[in-house]
Amino acid sequence: MTKTFTFTDRDLQILTNFSEISSHIEFKKGRRQATCETNRSFVAFYDFDTEIKNEFCIYDLKEFLNLIDLFKNPKITLKENKLLLKEDKLKIVYPTSDTNIILKPNYPVVDKTIKKFNEKDNDIEFDLTADDIREIYRLNRKIKQPDIAIENDEGNIALKLFTRNQYDSSTTLTHILNQKTNHSFKLRFQFHRFKFLISDYKVEIQKFGNSGVVKLSSKEIPLTYWFALEEDSIFDSNESEVKNNA
Repeated sequence: MTKTFTFTDRDLQILTNFSEISSHIEFKKGRRQATCETNRSFVAFYDFDTEIKNEFCIYDLKEFLNLIDLFKNPKITLKENKLLLKEDKLKIVYPTSDTNIILKPNYPVVDKTIKKFNEKDNDIEFDLTADDIREIYRLNRKIKQPDIAIENDEGNIALKLFTRNQYDSSTTLTHILNQKTNHSFKLRFQFHRFKFLISDYKVEIQKFGNSGVVKLSSKEIPLTYWFALEEDSIFDSNESEVKNNA
């Protein structure tokens, strides 16, 4: 049985973002697809425009996207363990991968975490705009720092780039968000997890055990990121109260 589909421009944009998170991807039946980092503590979900009828896996997602980029809008046909990409006079046959060698989310653990997250109140929540994300990327291009923190900076929510093991002596770059808080906190994660598509997000954070879980939900498209904070993150004892500046 053959199954033919095409990816929309938005789908390809998301797949490009996913390829920065993991080189592998497992396409499951339906529209919702996911990817994760190597240690599986960073997971991204997106509801694609394209519905996948049969499951298949890609081992090198960047290579696959480079092949798609050779076309304008190719038809992709899945037949057994190969994909046929075809448009006009160009045809490419690309092998799919065995699911056993593909890095993919641990869905039972992820589903359990999401269920617990949805049953609790958020400890901290705020908005992260597309301009905020662009600024963080700009700062890191100028002076690369391995760590990032969400902190209270003189009553403002702020994102701070720094070097964790040299916090007092390293250069720190701080971007202040347009939101205030009455509580203190220092929530840390490694910058390599800052792989967010440019968009406006709602950020929700909850304390879990010795660490915490962060959820970013795009306000524009059905895209969410979930990841764990570092264990030395500090939460305020009271629920954080955040409000937009007037």
